[in-house]
Amino acid sequence: MASLIQQDADRILAYHTKQEVNIKDRALGLTNIFLQLLIVSYIVGYVFVIKRGYLEYEQARGAIATHVSGDIVSTFGGSGVHRYFGPSEISYPPLENGNVFIATKYMRTPQVRGICVDKESSCKDVEKDCGKDVGATCVNNKCMEPGWCPDDEEKEEVFKLPTEEVLIWVKSAIQFYRLNLVAKSDKVYMNDHSQPIVYPAEDANTFPVKDLLLLCNPPVRFEEVSELGAVVEVQIVWNCNVGTDVKNCKPIMNARRVDALFDERHIGYQFHHAEYGADGHRDLITVRGIRFYFRTVGTGRLMSLTAIQMSITTGLALLGFAPIFTDLLMLKCFRSSKKYEARKYQQSADFSEVFDDAAMQEEDEEVSSDSDEEEEEEEENDLRRLNWLCTSTPPAKYQGCS
Repeated sequence: MASLIQQDADRILAYHTKQEVNIKDRALGLTNIFLQLLIVSYIVGYVFVIKRGYLEYEQARGAIATHVSGDIVSTFGGSGVHRYFGPSEISYPPLENGNVFIATKYMRTPQVRGICVDKESSCKDVEKDCGKDVGATCVNNKCMEPGWCPDDEEKEEVFKLPTEEVLIWVKSAIQFYRLNLVAKSDKVYMNDHSQPIVYPAEDANTFPVKDLLLLCNPPVRFEEVSELGAVVEVQIVWNCNVGTDVKNCKPIMNARRVDALFDERHIGYQFHHAEYGADGHRDLITVRGIRFYFRTVGTGRLMSLTAIQMSITTGLALLGFAPIFTDLLMLKCFRSSKKYEARKYQQSADFSEVFDDAAMQEEDEEVSSDSDEEEEEEEENDLRRLNWLCTSTPPAKYQGCS
């Protein structure tokens, strides 16, 4: 630190300015030209052609609505008991807007109030694991306590629902607000809402359950998920050019199974609800099925002068790296790098010392000029005194008068 303080401040805080040097070396010239062409190719080929840097983009989320249609008749095992399931039962419960549940297995368990073993419990300590103050006991590591118990007078019913042909009518719409302001338009992109068009027809908006499953990657067969159920996300993707007609933009359907992503050991989807009767009886309904999450997303694009200006200015800034990289090669990699460095850099004199010397010289000149003026003034005074002595009455006797 002390050595740094003792150094000349002008050398530490020196200003560096560029000096143009014309180095006649074809290798350096070709290197610089090659780098410039490479940068120009990147700007034109990658930024403008591949990435379409002349476009402005907007990510948006749209609206969606769904309708379920279709009914089935299912048989309970080999008992010959038939039951009809309509659209309201197949898609029960009605979930949030845009999401659909399609049942694939329906189980009805009659229950009655009583004391029985809770098969879902684990009993090691009655006080901690079972209900308090109900007289619970541990039986085979399970809690025996008051609750809803199976009704021995009625049998459990299990219906497998072949709902692979049930239709889901999907209505999707999206709008790109910011790009509409730029284009001064109010375009809304939507599929056909007037009537269902069943897949795989062109511009389809109605899909059988099995075809939605086959859209997944990898495809999912209905038979694979009918027993345990599944959770599937379906995206309606709109990639639209806001500068063209609305009819030119068509949506793309993407689907993926998501229940296996969270926990591979606990896959599927089910829920329970109860239907209560009189005198302490109820039916516990367990439904397994496919949970569809429908989403409308999209990306709007529009040719923008701002985007073009940004891409061009960025490219021009990149062109400045060509001479920098060429200089680096010239000073570090070429055989005559020392000679090039001597031509490129020139050390100037310490101008602060030059200015100090000039100031001191001016002060010396001023001092010398002042002394000359004093001598001239003394000589003039001597001449006046001599003149007075020689012309006085009576004249003074002075050797200088003659």
